[in-house]
Amino acid sequence: FLVKRMFEVLNAEGKPEYVGFKGACSELYALFKHIYGLSEDTLLEYLYDEYIMNIDIDKAAFFLWWCGICNESHANVAKFSCAAGMPKSEGSKSDNSSDNICPICFEEKDNIQLIPHWEAKGDVSGHRMCADCTEQYTKNEC
Repeated sequence: FLVKRMFEVLNAEGKPEYVGFKGACSELYALFKHIYGLSEDTLLEYLYDEYIMNIDIDKAAFFLWWCGICNESHANVAKFSCAAGMPKSEGSKSDNSSDNICPICFEEKDNIQLIPHWEAKGDVSGHRMCADCTEQYTKNEC
């Protein structure tokens, strides 16, 4: 229920703070599609049935896990990693293929580094960006 509701509310962009979710998902889906060798052209085609009426909760959870929103147990990662023709070790978050892709500009770079945190709360190991994005980022918040 949570995954379905979360995705559909954010994707509807009904509040000003949700605006941009569709665009961000489109950008992320291009990389997701490439990594997992998917045939669907859009995220909505991947997540929904042919009539765009019923969402596949497992696929939505897997995509949200890949984005760092859901945890591995909720996303059934092993099922989708194997379905995509990859062993679990290749489909898990520890895969190094995306370690040199900046999550901000989505460019492959060799200078990706962890963002320093003051009194970090929770797992911030995925908070990374390239040197160019770090230089342009002036905020002191995640």
